[in-house]
Amino acid sequence: MLSATQKLLRVTERLRESILLLRATLARLWQATVKLKTIILSFDWLSGRLTNCVQSMAADRAARKRSRKILTVLTNVLPVPFPISLRWRPIEGFGESLVLVKKDGLRSAVIDLRADLSEAVAVETLCHEYAHLISTDYYGTSHDAVWGLAYSDVYKVVYGDH
Repeated sequence: MLSATQKLLRVTERLRESILLLRATLARLWQATVKLKTIILSFDWLSGRLTNCVQSMAADRAARKRSRKILTVLTNVLPVPFPISLRWRPIEGFGESLVLVKKDGLRSAVIDLRADLSEAVAVETLCHEYAHLISTDYYGTSHDAVWGLAYSDVYKVVYGDH
């Protein structure tokens, strides 16, 4: 038969083992919590990025749609003697316009807008480049008085009299 001291030593030893197991379990639980927090933060970050991406795509669609509508209005109100196509590309500036002449003498024009422009900047750049196309038969592509008058006309069509 065990003495009271031996029983107390056994209980103490079992209690010590239980405490060690509990500490190990708590350490694993803490590690899992840290991993879970990391996963949650990563998910939140990805969710935010996805939301920004969707909003950006919607803004891009709105900018492109409005630019196409404005180009249609401009070609009807202030026509140029050649067809114009509108492209969105990764270019350095805000936009550029170019008149192309084919071998048969037929001309066409291209307006390139930078792919990541906001709607307001895209419309403003489209106006600027369209003025170049209007004035191209007069003095080329410089920002001279003829271009300034063309830009003024384009601005009035798009934004009204201010």
